[in-house]
Amino acid sequence: RQSSEVGADYFAEDLPRIRRDVQRCHDRQLRSSAGSSLERVVLLITIAPNGSVELDMGDNVTDTAFGRCLSSRYPSWSFRRFEGSPVTLERTYALQ
Repeated sequence: RQSSEVGADYFAEDLPRIRRDVQRCHDRQLRSSAGSSLERVVLLITIAPNGSVELDMGDNVTDTAFGRCLSSRYPSWSFRRFEGSPVTLERTYALQ
């Protein structure tokens, strides 16, 4: 598929793994002495045509235990391949 034809629906089967990693990292932060002041996080997930991922968490998240955890996990994320330019998805996760 061309990048102009893909969106969140195209990547739907791969998104649950990201949700699990977000929750795992949040749980890890809650168990740490740092606790958590995050109620939700907005992730910008840029998917390259080869399925690799770049992640932008925003400055308020990057230097937290949660952000460091997610930074260690996202390199293993991969998505289905497509043709064309990278696609960026904005996903908001409520942290519970």
